[in-house]
Amino acid sequence: MVTSVKERLKKILINSKLITSKQLDEALEFQRKKGGRLGDILVNLGHINRNDLVVALSQELNIPPVDLSKLQIKPEIIKLIPKQVVQHYRLVPVSKIGKT
Repeated sequence: MVTSVKERLKKILINSKLITSKQLDEALEFQRKKGGRLGDILVNLGHINRNDLVVALSQELNIPPVDLSKLQIKPEIIKLIPKQVVQHYRLVPVSKIGKT
């Protein structure tokens, strides 16, 4: 069975004890009424700080967090991925290692 990103996020945050079930329920109700991304809602409600959210997600997904404010991305790196792909997947190319 494929688990949605939303379900994975809920499991990650509850299992790591970063939020309570009550906080999650409040955020889900807010999301149902007004829309928005669950992570952003949890941060805006003050249930979790953005850094803890990023660290939890990066550990679960096995992707190291990157602080873009401390990174200088070379223009030639940005040009490697077409703008349409960048926008569709909401990604930011940050470096190139070999052919990757």
